[in-house]
Amino acid sequence: MKAIPLDSNATKRHVYLDIARIFAILSITCYHAFSRSFALGVNHLQEYTSHCLLFTVLKSLLYVFCRLGVPMFLAITGALLLNKSMESSRDLSRFYKHNWLSLLITTEIWYVIMYWFVLLSPGNTVLETQGLGVAIVGMIKTMLFIDQTTLSSMWYMPMILCVYTTIPFMNIVKNKLSGMNALKYLLIPLILTYCVSTMLPVINDLRTVNSRVPWSSALSESNLISQYYLYIFIGYFVSKGMLQRFKTRYILLGAGLSLAVCWAYQFYGFSQTNTLYMRYQFPMLPICTGFLLELFRRLPQLPKKCAGVFAYLSKISFAIYFVHILLVTALTWIPAIHLLPVHFKFALLEAVSFGGSILIIVPLSQIPFLRKYLFLIKA
Repeated sequence: MKAIPLDSNATKRHVYLDIARIFAILSITCYHAFSRSFALGVNHLQEYTSHCLLFTVLKSLLYVFCRLGVPMFLAITGALLLNKSMESSRDLSRFYKHNWLSLLITTEIWYVIMYWFVLLSPGNTVLETQGLGVAIVGMIKTMLFIDQTTLSSMWYMPMILCVYTTIPFMNIVKNKLSGMNALKYLLIPLILTYCVSTMLPVINDLRTVNSRVPWSSALSESNLISQYYLYIFIGYFVSKGMLQRFKTRYILLGAGLSLAVCWAYQFYGFSQTNTLYMRYQFPMLPICTGFLLELFRRLPQLPKKCAGVFAYLSKISFAIYFVHILLVTALTWIPAIHLLPVHFKFALLEAVSFGGSILIIVPLSQIPFLRKYLFLIKA
């Protein structure tokens, strides 16, 4: 087994973004181990009543951590892509070719892999009952984003591919409005999106849990910018020093308070009969993400060798996102796994899927084709 190569250019990178990306992928892999270990959905109340208070406190904290990964990835996207130069048609052409098209190719490859992974999984009888022809048609439909048969983690790819199509235009608008001064001009669409896409869904969730009729709004999410742009712009403005004037103790306080609100909401949710989960639309998540990214930005400089390891793990984080879900899903096919206590089951699923992904990616990424197209690892 080859040693993990160090990034000789790590000192030229934004190390805090590498750390943030590792944090994000750990959060995402933890969520998929969490959702296969702890009770969610119809059985969550039974788990709540059969364990002590500390169990639910820790479960709620872990769930909140698991929900921070996608917001952090989106914030990193904003910090990187909204700082790119996109002033000319040549800039846009390069972005769509080297960013969007590369992402689409890698997505399609993994759709094929995951499609056959699902079809060949234990208990799936599509090949036996409907034949190879139907299976191939299903694969083509999956690649065309129609009636997809894939793993649940792949929801992220259609979303980010759609967002990527509009990133250049957001970048141009931001540049025309002079960087940080753009914030005041972008507040109207961002505040509307925040109210309709984050505040209202949470209010309605709480009303539903308390047997009240949800509120409807004439403002449609489809007529606003994507809710995920909230995280993208937060990442951009943090990277430009929006929170720089505040002392670290206030940033810690902001992160702590926003995390506490997230935890309290989820703790309450686990105690309810009806399902109540903190989703990516939760109003405090964008705020918490911004404070956490600022804390990463303020971390002291790492030793060169340590920074190199972080840079490498950061580069393969997207590959880990694709590989780990296959491993964690395959592990659940082992009956003995389900006999373990939930915390041991979670630790095992996370350790094997995360560590196993690295062990698979390191040697395979030495093959140029796989490095470029399967894992989308950039130099």
